[in-house]
Amino acid sequence: ADEYADRLRAHGFQVRYIEALERPTVLPTGMRGWLRTFASPFLAGLDAAQRQHVIDDAVALLEPTQRDVRGQWTADYVRLRFDARLRTV
Repeated sequence: ADEYADRLRAHGFQVRYIEALERPTVLPTGMRGWLRTFASPFLAGLDAAQRQHVIDDAVALLEPTQRDVRGQWTADYVRLRFDARLRTV
């Protein structure tokens, strides 16, 4: 949270409150489904085979830390809660 507070301050905000909250979130469609939904804008320039290759590589990379022994995938979201006001001159 401190890094984000510093960025806000650097752009003229007064940070009144900031907190980072870990929020692990179960992915009902698995990591592949999540990537198809949220990574699609970044993969749009690739053909279907290339997109599949990128998704396969990402799933393999993430599996050791994001998939539990039951096969359930979890995204380790972090929610940033803050109150920042733009300083007036």
